[in-house]
Amino acid sequence: FRSDMSYTDKGFSAEYSAYDPQNPCPDKFPCNTGICIALSQKCDGWNDCGDMSDETNCKCDKDQFACANG
Repeated sequence: FRSDMSYTDKGFSAEYSAYDPQNPCPDKFPCNTGICIALSQKCDGWNDCGDMSDETNCKCDKDQFACANG
């Protein structure tokens, strides 16, 4: 990160956190596409990741059944 040492009072905010390659999405679900989604979005019936990785290996409730294609 480089800075020109200028000071801006409004209009810019940045937040930095350490990246851990062993846990790239702390407290979130890591999609195969590289994005992170909230854990509540895993197995919710919506393709939040864009590649359906959040909708695979989901368990059915007692009143549901699994289709042959997952």
